Amino acid sequence: MLLFNYLELLSLTVVAALPSDSSSTDAAKPQPLPITLTNIISIVNDTAKVAREQKLLVDFIQKVNQNEPGVLEFQLNLDKNTSQFLTYEKYKDQKAIDKHLKSSYLADLLAAEDKEKLKRADNQVYFLDLITQFNH
Repeated sequence: MLLFNYLELLSLTVVAALPSDSSSTDAAKPQPLPITLTNIISIVNDTAKVAREQKLLVDFIQKVNQNEPGVLEFQLNLDKNTSQFLTYEKYKDQKAIDKHLKSSYLADLLAAEDKEKLKRADNQVYFLDLITQFNH
Protein backbone atom coordinates (compact mmCIF):
# COMPACT_ATOMS: atom_id res chain seq x y z
CA MET A 1 0.00 0.00 0.00
CA LEU A 2 2.80 2.40 0.90
CA LEU A 3 4.61 1.78 -2.39
CA PHE A 4 1.39 2.28 -4.34
CA ASN A 5 0.62 5.65 -2.69
CA TYR A 6 4.14 6.96 -3.30
CA LEU A 7 4.22 5.81 -6.92
CA GLU A 8 0.71 7.07 -7.58
CA LEU A 9 1.58 10.56 -6.35
CA LEU A 10 4.83 10.78 -8.25
CA SER A 11 3.39 9.50 -11.49
CA LEU A 12 1.01 12.43 -11.81
CA THR A 13 1.94 14.49 -14.83
CA VAL A 14 2.80 17.96 -13.64
CA VAL A 15 4.52 19.87 -16.43
CA ALA A 16 4.18 23.61 -16.87
CA ALA A 17 5.29 25.44 -20.00
CA LEU A 18 7.15 28.71 -20.11
CA PRO A 19 5.16 31.62 -21.54
CA SER A 20 5.57 31.78 -25.28
CA ASP A 21 7.09 34.76 -26.99
CA SER A 22 4.76 36.02 -29.72
CA SER A 23 7.71 36.80 -32.00
CA SER A 24 9.17 33.30 -31.79
CA THR A 25 8.86 30.68 -34.48
CA ASP A 26 7.60 27.14 -34.10
CA ALA A 27 11.23 25.99 -33.85
CA ALA A 28 11.63 27.99 -30.64
CA LYS A 29 8.79 26.36 -28.73
CA PRO A 30 8.83 26.87 -24.98
CA GLN A 31 10.55 24.13 -23.01
CA PRO A 32 8.77 22.50 -20.08
CA LEU A 33 9.89 23.62 -16.66
CA PRO A 34 11.52 21.01 -14.46
CA ILE A 35 9.19 19.18 -12.09
CA THR A 36 10.04 19.89 -8.47
CA LEU A 37 8.75 18.04 -5.44
CA THR A 38 9.46 17.42 -1.81
CA ASN A 39 8.95 14.15 0.00
CA ILE A 40 8.52 13.85 3.77
CA ILE A 41 9.61 10.45 5.07
CA SER A 42 8.54 9.88 8.70
CA ILE A 43 10.68 7.34 10.56
CA VAL A 44 10.02 5.58 13.85
CA ASN A 45 11.53 7.79 16.55
CA ASP A 46 14.44 5.50 17.35
CA THR A 47 18.10 6.46 16.87
CA ALA A 48 19.04 3.15 15.28
CA LYS A 49 16.11 3.23 12.84
CA VAL A 50 16.85 6.83 11.82
CA ALA A 51 20.51 5.92 11.24
CA ARG A 52 19.49 2.88 9.18
CA GLU A 53 17.09 4.95 7.06
CA GLN A 54 19.79 7.56 6.51
CA LYS A 55 22.20 4.91 5.23
CA LEU A 56 19.54 3.45 2.93
CA LEU A 57 18.66 6.90 1.55
CA VAL A 58 22.28 7.98 1.00
CA ASP A 59 23.00 4.72 -0.87
CA PHE A 60 19.80 5.18 -2.89
CA ILE A 61 20.63 8.78 -3.84
CA GLN A 62 24.11 7.73 -4.98
CA LYS A 63 22.48 5.22 -7.35
CA VAL A 64 20.08 7.89 -8.60
CA ASN A 65 23.02 10.21 -9.26
CA GLN A 66 24.92 7.50 -11.17
CA ASN A 67 22.00 6.26 -13.27
CA GLU A 68 19.47 9.03 -13.78
CA PRO A 69 20.67 12.10 -15.71
CA GLY A 70 17.07 13.36 -15.78
CA VAL A 71 17.22 13.95 -12.02
CA LEU A 72 18.63 17.47 -11.96
CA GLU A 73 18.82 17.88 -8.19
CA PHE A 74 18.24 15.70 -5.16
CA GLN A 75 18.74 16.98 -1.63
CA LEU A 76 18.27 14.97 1.56
CA ASN A 77 17.65 16.72 4.87
CA LEU A 78 16.82 15.44 8.35
CA ASP A 79 14.73 17.09 11.04
CA LYS A 80 16.15 15.38 14.12
CA ASN A 81 13.35 16.69 16.33
CA THR A 82 10.67 14.84 14.38
CA SER A 83 12.71 11.97 12.87
CA GLN A 84 11.59 13.11 9.42
CA PHE A 85 13.71 13.08 6.30
CA LEU A 86 12.80 15.71 3.74
CA THR A 87 13.87 15.49 0.14
CA TYR A 88 13.96 18.23 -2.45
CA GLU A 89 13.89 16.66 -5.90
CA LYS A 90 14.02 18.30 -9.32
CA TYR A 91 13.33 16.26 -12.47
CA LYS A 92 13.91 17.31 -16.08
CA ASP A 93 10.46 16.10 -17.12
CA GLN A 94 7.80 13.44 -16.58
CA LYS A 95 9.92 10.89 -18.45
CA ALA A 96 12.65 11.33 -15.80
CA ILE A 97 10.11 10.74 -13.01
CA ASP A 98 8.82 7.63 -14.77
CA LYS A 99 12.36 6.23 -15.06
CA HIS A 100 12.98 7.01 -11.39
CA LEU A 101 9.82 5.20 -10.30
CA LYS A 102 10.68 2.09 -12.33
CA SER A 103 14.21 1.76 -10.94
CA SER A 104 15.12 -1.44 -9.15
CA TYR A 105 16.93 0.51 -6.44
CA LEU A 106 13.73 2.42 -5.54
CA ALA A 107 11.91 -0.90 -5.24
CA ASP A 108 14.77 -2.20 -3.07
CA LEU A 109 14.64 0.89 -0.83
CA LEU A 110 10.89 0.66 -0.31
CA ALA A 111 11.11 -3.10 0.37
CA ALA A 112 13.85 -2.59 2.98
CA GLU A 113 11.88 0.19 4.70
CA ASP A 114 8.85 -2.09 4.87
CA LYS A 115 10.72 -5.22 5.96
CA GLU A 116 12.63 -3.38 8.69
CA LYS A 117 9.53 -1.41 9.76
CA LEU A 118 11.36 1.91 9.60
CA LYS A 119 8.40 4.17 8.77
CA ARG A 120 5.69 5.37 11.10
CA ALA A 121 3.56 6.91 8.34
CA ASP A 122 3.12 6.97 4.57
CA ASN A 123 5.32 9.37 2.66
CA GLN A 124 3.90 12.82 2.01
CA VAL A 125 4.77 14.07 -1.47
CA TYR A 126 4.19 17.68 -2.50
CA PHE A 127 4.66 19.10 -5.99
CA LEU A 128 6.09 22.61 -5.85
CA ASP A 129 5.70 25.71 -8.01
CA LEU A 130 8.56 28.16 -7.60
CA ILE A 131 7.40 31.60 -6.58
CA THR A 132 10.73 33.33 -5.95
CA GLN A 133 14.28 32.52 -4.93
CA PHE A 134 17.73 33.88 -4.38
CA ASN A 135 21.18 32.32 -4.36
CA HIS A 136 24.42 33.77 -3.04
